[in-house]
Amino acid sequence: MSDDIETESKPEKTPVDLCDNSALPLPEFDVDNLPEEIARKKLEIEARISNRRLALEEKRVDHRIAMENRIEDFKEAEALRLNNFMDSRQAENWMKSYWRPVMGWIYALICLFDFVIAPTTIIVLTAITKTDIPEWKSLTLENGGLIHLAFAAILGVTAWTRGQESIIKTKMTTTNIAANGTINGKQEL
Repeated sequence: MSDDIETESKPEKTPVDLCDNSALPLPEFDVDNLPEEIARKKLEIEARISNRRLALEEKRVDHRIAMENRIEDFKEAEALRLNNFMDSRQAENWMKSYWRPVMGWIYALICLFDFVIAPTTIIVLTAITKTDIPEWKSLTLENGGLIHLAFAAILGVTAWTRGQESIIKTKMTTTNIAANGTINGKQEL
């Protein structure tokens, strides 16, 4: 039975047979001019690489210029914002602009009266009139000194916000100087 069945032996496939090269065009070389053909191909490849490098460098330069333009635009916008901020500050009425210093002066006057002027006045009047005047009892220390806590909160928060405004103003001024060499429209020396 084994004689009746013939086994066909298939030849083993080589790696070259496994690769389908029909889709890839093979370069044609003139065997006689092989070194010249290789040199020409090498020059073509080097020219393509050089062109690509040049195109990449042009893109880098364009990108650098675009970034510099964006930075300049940002600086100009910041300078414009500073000028608008300064104009709005100048357009405010005096009460809105100076309420923080007024609060500080009022608190200083309250403390001066309550701790210096009133007690001194009582002592001087007692010495001059030689009568028994009751000693001064601080008005602001009544109710646990709540007025001092309130003024401390108001003046502390306003001092902090004033500091933040000053920082922003300084940054915007330096941005304005860097952008066009001027301070609020006046040329710097």
